[in-house]
Amino acid sequence: MKNRIGKPEGFHFLEHRTVDHKFGIITDAYITPGNVNEPVVYIERLQRQINTFGLTDLEAVALDSGYLTPYVCKKTIEMNLFAAIADRIRSAIAAKRFISIVFLQT
Repeated sequence: MKNRIGKPEGFHFLEHRTVDHKFGIITDAYITPGNVNEPVVYIERLQRQINTFGLTDLEAVALDSGYLTPYVCKKTIEMNLFAAIADRIRSAIAAKRFISIVFLQT
């Protein structure tokens, strides 16, 4: 069994969820065993959504830092998609700044 840092030990599952940021709805939810890494199933799920919803004009995808892998980068380039993928270190710093800005503006 694969041991993931910060994850509980034992038999678990993962839900891989895709959200449409414009409308705030879940467009895909896919369950895998807990030892399956997110990038492994991402391209297959993305292709399914493109086919299901007819997203022929899709230009970009936004992903968290867990998807910053050579496989995902290569496949999104082959699909002619711009992949905005967060950097692990910078995303943590940016999140803290964003939270500070939100609280200052409200």
